Amino acid sequence: MEFSEKFKFFNENFNLIEKKINEINDEKTRKFITRKKEDFKEASDFFRKLHEENLKEQKEKLNEIILTDDLKLPMPKNLVKLLDHEYQNNFCTNFMKNSPKKLKIRKIVCNLSHSDSDITFFMLFSHHLKKWNFLFEEKLKYVGINHEEFREKVLIISLVFASEF
Repeated sequence: MEFSEKFKFFNENFNLIEKKINEINDEKTRKFITRKKEDFKEASDFFRKLHEENLKEQKEKLNEIILTDDLKLPMPKNLVKLLDHEYQNNFCTNFMKNSPKKLKIRKIVCNLSHSDSDITFFMLFSHHLKKWNFLFEEKLKYVGINHEEFREKVLIISLVFASEF
């Protein structure tokens, strides 16, 4: 329920998000990470509904996802390459060949976000929330997170999710 409340807070205090986004000098980047107030309301409703359904159906809590450095997607010199599917596929191929763990990469998500760590997560999840449904549908067990400054006050973030075979 806490996620729902935090998204609700950002919805009700949307000026805080707008202020953070307006700190970014590059107009193209600012446009890319801009969110609408409705994005935070939608995310709040989604997490509230998920919490209520889990209580109603007495479902088990979501599985814990374990952070592991093995799944960190290396940052290329040209950070835009990170968004290239060929770069991501090469990482998957190399991971499968060289990893001692028996993991299957399920999803790679790369995105831009504000460098303020207090809002990064909420910025990511408030954008196209439906693309995050895989977190609740698959038996994910591991995640690798990497980030680097892309521009002033802007991070490029990679998340690699995996499950056991």
